[in-house]
Amino acid sequence: MKKIHVILSLLFLFVSMGYSSSFLENRHQWWEARLHKLAAEKARLQKNGAIDRKVPGMIDNEMAMARGIIAIFKRGIRDDESTNCTKMTMTESAVRKHRNNLNEKIAREEIDALYRHTEECVILYEKFRYAEDALPRYEDAFNSLMKEAGAGTISPSHEHAVTMNSLVPVIQNFDCDRIQREYATRLYLRREAKTAMARLITLSRFYKKNRVMIRYAALSEDIADLERRINTAPRARIDAWVMTESSVSEIDKKAVRKLSLILNRKSYKPAPSRGQTEQENAEASNIISLEEPEFSLNMPQGWEEGTVGKTESFRGVVKSFHSGDGTAMIQLVKLPLDADSDSVKSIAEDWIRTGGCTLVEKKWGKTGALEYLWILARDKKRNISETCSLSKDGYALLIQGTTSRDHYLKFKAQFRKIIDSLRAGAR
Repeated sequence: MKKIHVILSLLFLFVSMGYSSSFLENRHQWWEARLHKLAAEKARLQKNGAIDRKVPGMIDNEMAMARGIIAIFKRGIRDDESTNCTKMTMTESAVRKHRNNLNEKIAREEIDALYRHTEECVILYEKFRYAEDALPRYEDAFNSLMKEAGAGTISPSHEHAVTMNSLVPVIQNFDCDRIQREYATRLYLRREAKTAMARLITLSRFYKKNRVMIRYAALSEDIADLERRINTAPRARIDAWVMTESSVSEIDKKAVRKLSLILNRKSYKPAPSRGQTEQENAEASNIISLEEPEFSLNMPQGWEEGTVGKTESFRGVVKSFHSGDGTAMIQLVKLPLDADSDSVKSIAEDWIRTGGCTLVEKKWGKTGALEYLWILARDKKRNISETCSLSKDGYALLIQGTTSRDHYLKFKAQFRKIIDSLRAGAR
């Protein structure tokens, strides 16, 4: 029995030495690899103008921390190797105590270093707070213009926002570039903090499983608190939409479209023709005409003309209309036509494709004396469009209507009436 006990003790000593050396070396190699990755990450971020310059400084701190941890592991490995020859004469309890002391020291240093890095990410994340002030100011400006319009007043700021196709120019010190730069930085810091938290949790579970004594309960509470701090994000309510750091441009376009529709309702009063009653003039106000080339069509009652933005104007859009419920849009497009090389068919197909749509069906038709090409298309957002294209006086004229798949049946009937109303010349 005594002989068996001696053999088991020796076996325990060899296993303990192997466990300790292997553990130290594995963790040491992990930190060495981490140090190399940090150096590469710093170089990448320094070339990225979208991330704030404070982030590479934070990486410098983490690299210094990694070097400190690596030094601790190297000392631990040397200490473990220097005592290997004496461990054969040590008792089982002495070996266990030596191993536990070494592991506890390393565990405290590793977990403390990772926690400090996580906390630094969160603290830096909280310093980029420009959007917390800017987005509510945008909300106040929009609500103020809507309130004025509701009272029957269209202010110069309202008109300027519609002209510029953005509400941003009328809001003092509203910096979209700064919002985007801080958002990109906060996104990076949030991702980095989340990764560091995951490492902390995984490492603490490993040490706990191997009965290394540290304050696990307090650590879990601290991590949960840090996570709460990076899960907050600024936002503002703009009409029916929510503006966040990532959606400023998108919501700004929707807000201006809303202001544009209000402006058109307030300012559009067609002049009565000679000998025409007020009722007759109101009924005729849905006739839309172009002067060059002379061309007209009837828009359904309830449709409102909107502002044509710079991008649409560049693509040849001359007029844009929206249905009263906002579910459909019609654009009138005028493009020069080279009689020697261009055809209405090729111009229309190219224009539709460059707008991000896929052609589904096409056919030739006729209304009155006008012959036209009808094209059905769809885009990646489940929207459906119909385009009527014709040639007149050296121009290709396109009338494109777009709506969602859910509203297509209702819109199709309206678009059919618009096409049937096409006429060459003014009315």
